[in-house]
Amino acid sequence: MREEKVVAGFVKIFPRKGSVWAIYRNWQSDWDENTPQDVRHEYEIVEVITDFTEKLGGSVLPLAKLDGFTAVYQRKQMGSQAVRWILKTQFLRFSHHIPARRLLGNEAQQLPKGCWELDPAAMPMG
Repeated sequence: MREEKVVAGFVKIFPRKGSVWAIYRNWQSDWDENTPQDVRHEYEIVEVITDFTEKLGGSVLPLAKLDGFTAVYQRKQMGSQAVRWILKTQFLRFSHHIPARRLLGNEAQQLPKGCWELDPAAMPMG
């Protein structure tokens, strides 16, 4: 994560390339306290592909849970359309950073190289 101090004690946190985040699945800019809980708490797990900037936004790639593992995720196999650009105006779509480490592939049998092991305590429920 990259952070930038702003006035009055606020800190802006920007997703960095190579980090894993939970993003709101159906995020809308007009969400408020009247938005139903079940809508606000639907997440997608993504890998940040480019550093997020306040000027341009950034790109992400969806991750999918690997069958047979509790907190191991891999890039979804969706072709070139898998990478999505999140505009600066959609920044609030990012919910929270998920601590993760990239696996080498030799940690367990049938574990593809390049998967992510995510911190289960930071995983969205559901």
